[in-house]
Amino acid sequence: MPDHPAPVLPDFDALAALYRQDPLAFEELRYRLLRAEVDAAPPEQRPRLEQTLSLIELTRRAAKNPMHAVVLANRLMWSAFWRLHRVLNEGTPLTPYEQAHSAKVLAFAPRLARPK
Repeated sequence: MPDHPAPVLPDFDALAALYRQDPLAFEELRYRLLRAEVDAAPPEQRPRLEQTLSLIELTRRAAKNPMHAVVLANRLMWSAFWRLHRVLNEGTPLTPYEQAHSAKVLAFAPRLARPK
């Protein structure tokens, strides 16, 4: 069980009404609820959650309309599902395409402070 209280999420009808009446308030509420969950996660899980949240937000911004955002989000979900399925059932984390198009992340030395 989580060690933080579950956020109070209005029912669907209230959320739909809020979106129709004030889309900016709806987005503000959505952002606050998502932020609260990321902030309440264990520290070691937060970076991955931040990455996922950023990917979702970028995908939503790229959508032409709300229905397109749903389609794109659905693709993200299924892509993640099949990746997990591959790892759990086949022990293969990457497809041949992913292996060929992967990059090695290089660690750089920290910058030295410049004299003033």
